[in-house]
Amino acid sequence: MRVGESFGEACRCCGSTLIIIAPPSSSGHCAVCSHEAAGWAQRLVATAERRRAAQQRALLATAAEAHARQRAERLAARRAAIARWARDARGAAANFLRDLQYRTRRPSQA
Repeated sequence: MRVGESFGEACRCCGSTLIIIAPPSSSGHCAVCSHEAAGWAQRLVATAERRRAAQQRALLATAAEAHARQRAERLAARRAAIARWARDARGAAANFLRDLQYRTRRPSQA
């Protein structure tokens, strides 16, 4: 919507000299108090709200992806620690059995 200055009479309702120039269907109406201008302003506000909501959703999605990535990294580190612990426990058990067999002078089966 394009608004311009009217050099004729002021609006009878609000006294403004701003008039709507374009679109042609609304030209000549007051840019301050007409229902066309109010509708236009409401559409602009609604568009801004939709864009803000879309940006908020994108920001939340990005944060959720980062959180999921961090959680996956923590779980992978936990799995690796458990695998190391299990490997060390198996090695300790095998060493214990070898040592036990050495002490009893029996041949190793391992």
